[in-house]
Amino acid sequence: MRHLLTCLAVLMTVTGCQLTPQKTDPLAVLETIEGPQIIIAETSAVLSQFASMDVFLNGEYVGNTGDVPVIMVPVTQTENHLVAQGLFAASYADFGELKFDSADQNHHYILIDPSVTNQIQIREVNRAQWIALSK
Repeated sequence: MRHLLTCLAVLMTVTGCQLTPQKTDPLAVLETIEGPQIIIAETSAVLSQFASMDVFLNGEYVGNTGDVPVIMVPVTQTENHLVAQGLFAASYADFGELKFDSADQNHHYILIDPSVTNQIQIREVNRAQWIALSK
């Protein structure tokens, strides 16, 4: 038993006990994309790794920004409705939502900006703005 506890202590020291998600490089995600995608990131998850939110696209749950800081969803409809919510949202802000047109079949880069004073802001950005996040 003592040996097991020692091994566990060493493992925790080496790997660390992280309560926040790993920082994800948005550019690395772009390298593997095939076909038109909706690419969603929460700016706090990308930059400060502070909050996490559940993300819903057209009423369907697509992921949590704490589990997967960058979420990719295939573009399959001409109009999409994105909603974010979660512990952070429930505590500090209202639902944020965005409707956008996907008919051009390009990638859509969506950022979710949580705020403790305002509503969650969900906005579509261009590739250059997305790339700027990683610098």
